Amino acid sequence: MAEQSKMQTNETYKSNLIIEANFLKIQGLYQDAAGKFAEAAQIEEQLAEQWLAQGAGTEAAIHQLSALSCWGQAGDLYRAMNMGEQLLTQSYLSSIQRTDLLAYLQQLQQRYTQWASQWSLQLATN
Repeated sequence: MAEQSKMQTNETYKSNLIIEANFLKIQGLYQDAAGKFAEAAQIEEQLAEQWLAQGAGTEAAIHQLSALSCWGQAGDLYRAMNMGEQLLTQSYLSSIQRTDLLAYLQQLQQRYTQWASQWSLQLATN
């Protein structure tokens, strides 16, 4: 019972972090938002592990997808893409989750490619 209470506390805290991060993003405070998203992502990963330990793949997938999204919004595209690729190997993903994940991974890849090409150009011109 204490485990469930701790999970609920973490769930609430994580949700509040995501709300705060979105408000910061709206205000243009991207670095502050990134920190909140990264902290939320770490909690989402912990929650997913706890659900997996209980044999609840469906609940774990929800938290894994949220963690992936939070890492992406925190600016850690590489980590988000790797997490997504690993998640695609899991049999407990629903077909809708799998389709959404593939679309999101495609977006991440496009943004990563765009960012990497801009970074390379900056280095070449300096």
